[in-house]
Amino acid sequence: ALDLDAAAAAAAAPAVAHVRQRHVWDCGLACLLMVAPCASGIGEGASWDVVNAACGTKSVWTVDLAFVLRELGARFLFLTKTCGADPSYARLAFYSRELGTDSGR
Repeated sequence: ALDLDAAAAAAAAPAVAHVRQRHVWDCGLACLLMVAPCASGIGEGASWDVVNAACGTKSVWTVDLAFVLRELGARFLFLTKTCGADPSYARLAFYSRELGTDSGR
């Protein structure tokens, strides 16, 4: 049987071009570049150079992506359950080196 709700959702979903990461740390920036063409308020200005400069760090947290979206002019609502950098990430090698600096900023 044909699921009309699923078919309608698929038809309404915009085509999203895949953007590959350039480094081990920039997955968030790649995701941002994938959604930028569909995001409300963002024109054609999103590029690797623009989002990288707007982000300003290689230790990218979700809140950094929110600041980049704001810089690009996107209209969105950002919600989080953690105020600041989550200290439980300190035990993970990827985050441990920068967590103190990230918590400060």
